[in-house]
This record gives sequence, structure tokens and C-alpha cells, in this order.
Amino acid sequence: MTRLFAAALTALTLSTAAAHAECRVIEFAPGANSAQVQATSYHALTECFFLRVRPGQVAHVRIIGGTDTTFDTPETGPDQIDTSFLLHSNWLEVYISKGSAYPDRENVIVAFTID
Repeated sequence: MTRLFAAALTALTLSTAAAHAECRVIEFAPGANSAQVQATSYHALTECFFLRVRPGQVAHVRIIGGTDTTFDTPETGPDQIDTSFLLHSNWLEVYISKGSAYPDRENVIVAFTID
């Protein structure tokens, strides 16, 4: 039973690590609690961002400059543009995408603040 639990835990850890490896890692400058990154959102494709955080912190994510780009997280659900929310884990994944097909891409800035 212990071996089965250890194997399941290892598999979960590896699958979580693999999911994070596909995301763009966002790191704050020393002493900073916010960062902005330039991104291109596409229709029918999703770009992912990964941040290391602590449970109990409050995250604020905002899309700047887009007219058709939204984000979602496990904490917020889909179609967010400018939202603050409480964090429940040690990591945050943010997924951005564009709603309509024309034009097929849009340049945006994604702003992250963790308090």
C-alpha cells in the first residue's frame, strides 16, 4: 500500500511538473510583487504562464491592450480580463486566448501582482 501511494504521488508530481514545463515561467525582480509580460494571444491556441506563489496570497491578473483577449485560471474560471482572487496552492497557472478568429492574433500585456 505504501509503495502504491508513493508511486501515485510521484506520478502526480511528475505530471504537474510537466504541465508547468509547458508554461512560460514568470519571476518577479527581487523585492517586487508585480511583473508585466508581453504576449500574443491567438484564436484556437492558448498561452500559459506559471508563477510560484503561496496559499493565502491574493493575485491580481489583468490583460492590457487587448480587445478580444481573456484569461482563465483554476481559481477564476474563463473569460477574465481584470480580476483579483485568493490563491489556494503553491503555484498559479494563467491561460490566455483570443475569442474571435479575425484577426487571428492580438498583442497584449499581461500584468501580474501578488500580495
